[in-house]
Amino acid sequence: MFDDRIIARSAGYEKHLNRYNVIYLDITNFISVAQREGIPYCEVPGMIVKGVFDELIMLDPTLPAKTGFENCLIQYIEKQNDRKFIFILDEWDAMIREAKDDEGWISF
Repeated sequence: MFDDRIIARSAGYEKHLNRYNVIYLDITNFISVAQREGIPYCEVPGMIVKGVFDELIMLDPTLPAKTGFENCLIQYIEKQNDRKFIFILDEWDAMIREAKDDEGWISF
């Protein structure tokens, strides 16, 4: 995918190619679900964490679900696979932009 890009000419290209788990999050999708379901904006960050956790468990059912790893599952996977995660956050500012008039959001 990147062989014809400028990045392919960098010194570390081959060394880093396919060495990371990538998680892409479009924050506006979480906000849309919250709006549709009547969920307060202050609960969106928790929805994101739960969504990532549930997706990881679905992809690898051998992961320790519901055993206290919810807050450190990424680190657990990194240690098991010796592969770091890269998060791509699209529209990361959407929660602030969309909830600017929602005082309940400030409590987060």
